[in-house]
Amino acid sequence: TAVTASASIEVRSPKRLQLQLEKGVFKTPELLTDLTIPDSLYLMGNSVDLTQLKSALEPVNEGVMSFLTQAPEVEVPLAASGTQSWQLNTYLDKDTRIARGDGGSIFLYVSLCVV
Repeated sequence: TAVTASASIEVRSPKRLQLQLEKGVFKTPELLTDLTIPDSLYLMGNSVDLTQLKSALEPVNEGVMSFLTQAPEVEVPLAASGTQSWQLNTYLDKDTRIARGDGGSIFLYVSLCVV
């Protein structure tokens, strides 16, 4: 599961950033596109025929695969007052910013140049 957040950033001083979280998004990745049950398997040296089990599970397999491939993104609005935070810049150059949040967390931001 992937979690992303959108925030607005306001520069309060050369060292301080004010953050306001606006929304969070939870997305479940596509785990399987097809579940294949073999016709038979070997178990402890014996061949086990799975053709009857395979035909019985086919409707279940289709329903589960349909559910997993159509899992929606869940968007959560975060615009309440408790979603504000600030960060103090402790290092800054043209490519890198290191900041400490109000909860003690350290954040590393790196600018990526796509060519």
